[in-house]
Amino acid sequence: MVLRRILVAVTIAGTAAITGCNSGSTMPPPFFTGTRVTPSPTPSPAPNPATASGTLTTSTTTASSLTLGPIGPGDMGTTSCLPTGVVSHLTVLFSLTPPGGTPAVNAMQRRPQNIGGAGLAPLGFFSVTPDVNLTGPNAPSFSMTFRSGATLPNPANSYVAMYDPANAAAGWNTIAGPGTLSGTTISWPPSAFPFTLVAGRTYVFVAFATTSTLAVPTPTPTPTPTPTPTPAPQHLYVQVGGIQQFTLPLTASSTPNFVIANASEPVALDANGDLGASGVSATDPSNTLAFYAAPLSGSSTPAATFDNSGGGSQFAAPSVQQITFTSAGDMWVANGLDRVNKFTHPFSSASSPSTFVTNPALVGAVGVALDAAQNLYVSNEIPQPPGPQQNPNCNLLVFAPPYTGAPIVTPRNGQGCGKLAVSSTQLFLAKQLSGTTARDAGHVAVYNLPITATSMPAFDLLATYPQGIALDAAGNLYVGYYFGMAVYSAPITGTSVPSLTLFPGSPSSLSPLNIAVGK
Repeated sequence: MVLRRILVAVTIAGTAAITGCNSGSTMPPPFFTGTRVTPSPTPSPAPNPATASGTLTTSTTTASSLTLGPIGPGDMGTTSCLPTGVVSHLTVLFSLTPPGGTPAVNAMQRRPQNIGGAGLAPLGFFSVTPDVNLTGPNAPSFSMTFRSGATLPNPANSYVAMYDPANAAAGWNTIAGPGTLSGTTISWPPSAFPFTLVAGRTYVFVAFATTSTLAVPTPTPTPTPTPTPTPAPQHLYVQVGGIQQFTLPLTASSTPNFVIANASEPVALDANGDLGASGVSATDPSNTLAFYAAPLSGSSTPAATFDNSGGGSQFAAPSVQQITFTSAGDMWVANGLDRVNKFTHPFSSASSPSTFVTNPALVGAVGVALDAAQNLYVSNEIPQPPGPQQNPNCNLLVFAPPYTGAPIVTPRNGQGCGKLAVSSTQLFLAKQLSGTTARDAGHVAVYNLPITATSMPAFDLLATYPQGIALDAAGNLYVGYYFGMAVYSAPITGTSVPSLTLFPGSPSSLSPLNIAVGK
């Protein structure tokens, strides 16, 4: 009996102990299975990249923009463009540190009066590279959105400056500001400066703040472009039964504007359109110069006539061969013998040579021409001993300003020697010959410039007894010969052939003995 009570008591106590361990639940308590589960930690957010890039495609009709970021602590940048003249793809890189190759913002050449007051602090950088040339009335505009909780700069002291690597010496230049604030975003309006972004060039824009207010210069109004003046038409003057004037360019149906009846060969024009020609003289008809003042017309008469005097000998008298004018309006005239005379303007009937050039090698001055540097070129006809088919030989002399030194003398280049024309790269020499081949009948010898003591023609252009020769402003070559006139279009090469032929005739009818181009 006692034993039964003890067992009951133990049972009741054990039950109470079990109930206490399971908080009064009627379910049995869990048992440790041998595997402990460790809770997974919450992942930390990945840091923002240091830079962000993208492509902004502009439009010709609407504004466009590109927002990049967040970068660094959480800042974002937006680049915007108003409608542009062409569609462009702008590669934009947004960063908080200066791109390589840019000057320090606080050490720029044009600080602080132009771009920074005191305490310059960069906020963000925008590197912009267009794929095509882009021109517009406004440069791109920018804005930055700062992370929540950031200390924002005073927008009234914030600006945008631009760095152009093609003008590195100018450093940074303020183009927009001050900014305006909305929430945590500071925006800088479009600049009021016209701009051009060159394809493939990377421009850098910096948003920055200062501790003092800047005065962004008021842009100077874009000047109205000055219209490019239409060049005055050039004219061709041809000595054919008097001097005829034609308007360039020539066509197969071109007719003369007028004819100066009493003027004769040779013929030349100065920069003002004044005309120099051979005059009419009862005492010395082959050695008289006539000067016709612009504007020219069919009723023009000489303002002055004077002799091309000096030189020659008792066996040969000087004559008027080719004429050329200096850039100042003075006149050089080959006398057919041992001189090229210079006449200084203004001209009168009492004019006489103010100076001349000569040299022992100069025995038959026929052609004369000047280049842009005022070097004087003379074609020199050298008589040959009598005999069958003995035509004069020919070479060139070149006198450099002030024409007091010894000239360059080229080797002799076969028979015949005529008039000259000079471009910036070539010299053209008309050569009249006699013989049995086409080349024997005449050609234009073309020399490359500069002329040296060993210069020989680079190539020839065939022409039958070439006489007058001239170049227009476009480099087209005009060659007058006994049977007409040929026009060679620029550029002149060894394969050039006439693009136009005028005055078809015969030696007894139309022979353009002299040609000039001018106003």
